[in-house]
Amino acid sequence: MFSLKMLRRFERVEAVVQQRNEHLQALAELRTEHQRLAQDNAQIAGAKAALEETVSQMAGRLSEVAEAKGALEVQSAARQQEHEALAAERDALRQAHDAAVQQAQHLGEQMHELRQRFEGARWLVKDQPDLRLLLDKSSLIDLHVYHHNRWEGDQIEFLEQFINRIRATGAEEVYFFDIGSCWGQYTLVLKSNVPDLKAFAFEANVHNFTQLSANLLLNDLVGKVTTFNRCITDKEGSTKVYEPNPENKGAARVGERYAGQSEETPEFNVPNLVLDHEFAHITGAYIVAKMDIEGSEPGALRGMRGLFERNKVMIQVEDWSYPNSETVTVLNDLGLRLVRGMHPDYYFTNFDIGHIEAAAQIEAA
Repeated sequence: MFSLKMLRRFERVEAVVQQRNEHLQALAELRTEHQRLAQDNAQIAGAKAALEETVSQMAGRLSEVAEAKGALEVQSAARQQEHEALAAERDALRQAHDAAVQQAQHLGEQMHELRQRFEGARWLVKDQPDLRLLLDKSSLIDLHVYHHNRWEGDQIEFLEQFINRIRATGAEEVYFFDIGSCWGQYTLVLKSNVPDLKAFAFEANVHNFTQLSANLLLNDLVGKVTTFNRCITDKEGSTKVYEPNPENKGAARVGERYAGQSEETPEFNVPNLVLDHEFAHITGAYIVAKMDIEGSEPGALRGMRGLFERNKVMIQVEDWSYPNSETVTVLNDLGLRLVRGMHPDYYFTNFDIGHIEAAAQIEAA
């Protein structure tokens, strides 16, 4: 009886022990599962952090892309504006070209009309409000002046205004050099409007010089303007000058014939004149000059080095090849700088014109 009870008790103990072992095993399995879940959670947290980093990087990239897009849009707008500006400039140039063509046609018609009206008579006298001019009806420039009173009127007006501004500073001596004066339009207008101007006219071509002399006579300026039938250069001697193209006497060249000119065209040997030698006495003065000598400008400018060094000079130079020309190179070497342009005429000076402008403002006030 005792043994049976003990046996049953042992069986219950074994069952309890087995149940306990099963619980311990289950607990160990739970711990193992818990560790595995913790590892999984750590991996998930790492993956989440990596994902968040990736999202942050993508956000930064998106911001950079947005900035780049904005910059491209700004550049695109600027290029669109440039395109529109170029288109407007192209249209303006086209209009200017069309206007020039119409003007050329108009001048051609005027020339034809005048030739018909004055057949057999080459010379005309044109009475203007301020001048009386002897004009050659076979010349394009003369015909333009006959109909419109001025050739290069804007340039003449600018020089006159600048001369008056110099005089407003109290300057005692102002010189005007008309280098390549043709028949003297610049000289006639400026000397008539500024009587105390010390005016000098230089013309190499004997035909143009003769017309210049006649115009000075017609306007009672003989003796009031000093004239030189000379070729302005930087070397002593003489230069061969040909009779000019009658239709464009302002394009008369020295040293060579104009295009298509006959070999039988009369020629003249004209003495040279170096301005530094002729005007060595001028110092500390204002000189306003116009130079239009059909490609001979570099030599003439080199012959003025001393005048530039000793005086305050403003010079208008005709230069169809500006800025890539020998003339510009020489002007820069002589210390002159560009202050204004009216193509094909450009204005250079060797002094600060600020006080000239200030004097003009005071005078206007």
